Amino acid sequence: MARPAIAGNAYKIDLGDGRPAHHWIVLTDPMEIDRRFVAVSLTDRHNSPEILDVWPYGYRLCSSYSLTKPSVVALRYAVLRSQTWLDHCRAEFVDVCGPETLQRARCNLVWYRRYLNPPLVRSLGPVLDEWAKYCGAPPPRPT
Repeated sequence: MARPAIAGNAYKIDLGDGRPAHHWIVLTDPMEIDRRFVAVSLTDRHNSPEILDVWPYGYRLCSSYSLTKPSVVALRYAVLRSQTWLDHCRAEFVDVCGPETLQRARCNLVWYRRYLNPPLVRSLGPVLDEWAKYCGAPPPRPT
């Protein structure tokens, strides 16, 4: 059984789809009504070139893990899931992310919400609006 999900927890998850395991960040505590939470994974920046917020090589995702390549939040894979999903995927708890990392990941959902699945945007509407108050402008397009 995986460590219970709370906002800021980072996990290494192998989805069993033939791709390498990825690091995921839980962005919300489980919701009271259905116990689901929002989680995002990080991927190689070349997998999502439309995302301008590139997390550099060596970025400390949490105290026990640094990124091994330039990465972006994989927005098209953002999910609303339950603890059962973590358990089924045999999620490996890595550590708790710092507040800056959690905020940065949340802001990616705000800045690039057009790349999120529409049902997720509908579910998160008020949450995204609240997060937007703390995000400022997205990173500029490189020239």
